[in-house]
This record gives sequence, C-alpha cells and structure tokens, in this order.
Amino acid sequence: KKEKNDAAISNADLYEARKIFADVYDTEIEATIAVVAYNRPDVTELCIESILNQTYKNFEYIIVDGLSSDATVEIARSFKGSFDERGIELRIVSEKDAGMYDAMNKGIKLAHGNYVIFLNGGDLETKLELFITDLKNLITVDFTRELSLLVT
Repeated sequence: KKEKNDAAISNADLYEARKIFADVYDTEIEATIAVVAYNRPDVTELCIESILNQTYKNFEYIIVDGLSSDATVEIARSFKGSFDERGIELRIVSEKDAGMYDAMNKGIKLAHGNYVIFLNGGDLETKLELFITDLKNLITVDFTRELSLLVT
C-alpha cells in the first residue's frame, strides 16, 4: 500500500518546478491590460488616461471593442501617440462579438503578458504597479502552497 508521503517530491524537485513555472510565464511584457468596450465614448478617454498616468510601464494595452457605432474607437486611436511615447504597445480590435465574455476571451487570445488584467470601458486604474506586485505574490504563494502539499 502506497502512503501519501511516497508521492511527495523533494525540495530540489520543488525548485525545478518553480524554474519551469518561471520559464513558462516569463515574457518581456509582464502584464496585459485588456479593456472591454462597447459604445462608451464618455468614459473611454478617462479609462485610457488612468492607465497612461501610471508609473509602471511593463505592459501592453488592448482594447476589445464590440464594433461600437459611436466615437469609442476613434477616441482610443487618438491616444496611439501617447502610448508610443511611453513605449507601451496599444492594440485596438473592433469587431462584432457575442457579448462581454466573448470580448474577454478575445483579449486573452491577443495577450502577450504574463498576467491579464481586465478593465471595463469605464474603469479607472490608479495603482497598477501595486496590483501587479500583489498579483505576483498571490500567484507565487498559491503555486508554492500547492507544491508544498506534495512535499509534505
């Protein structure tokens, strides 16, 4: 009969698993900010400005628009130069979708960052750097906890 501890992994195995995890998720772009928008020209500018005002710069910004019939996309495109000046990639996709969750899935497929953070068209982000740090700590702690269960 096999005991639970017989399936445990060593600390060396835990270290190797962490290295593999880091290699899989280590891209040059740390985060993707994906904004789901549809006919929200009134708040699109505020949302984009809140991101451009961040001190943190290691992210890409994707707007997934559901084929707005107003000025939402034009407003977003007007910020291209501001993103370029800061060295931040801006991508805008405007096409018919099947709703918010479909748009979010499109954002995930387009993402190059280690982490994907979703905002709605009217959301304002003020502490992106702290959010990313907390997210990295949460994922590291959770991953370590799961592997620790195998070690003990």
